[in-house]
Amino acid sequence: MSANPNFFPAANLALTGYSLFKGANDEAQMNRNQIQSNNLQLGYLDESKKRAQEAYQGMLDVAQDNFTNQFNEMGKESGMLWDSIDRTMSDTLDTSKFSNYAQFDSNLDTLSRQNRLKFKSGVENMQIQRERATGQAEEFLIGSNSTIDNQKKLLKLQNQQLKKNDSLWENLNPFG
Repeated sequence: MSANPNFFPAANLALTGYSLFKGANDEAQMNRNQIQSNNLQLGYLDESKKRAQEAYQGMLDVAQDNFTNQFNEMGKESGMLWDSIDRTMSDTLDTSKFSNYAQFDSNLDTLSRQNRLKFKSGVENMQIQRERATGQAEEFLIGSNSTIDNQKKLLKLQNQQLKKNDSLWENLNPFG
């Protein structure tokens, strides 16, 4: 018994057709899976953006807490210096009975001016540190948001491209 001469071309055509359908369907499935993965990543990026905002606020809080703590410490140091000046002046005036009052008054003015300048300079330096920390926090937030936004744009663009070929029939069409 001989084989039908049309059998092999027909079988070949059937295998080719099956292969085309299978390949087109597999490609569509891969595209749908990638879209789903991209959508998950978009959700994670939204969460990352919230975390970046929380980190930014934390940086601002730390900068303010550092300023407040340093300010309080400087206030204590200044207060202790004033107490020391007061005790020294009182002790000296008690022993000298106002004989050198003009000299003490001049020394008190000098010490007062030095203490005020030291406190003012310290506060200015702390304000500069706080502003620097605030600027760094803002740079962090801007950089994080920019990176996240760019990643989101790329994923959305990729999804648009993948949606063009996410079905069997779109992948079978050779003209797109």
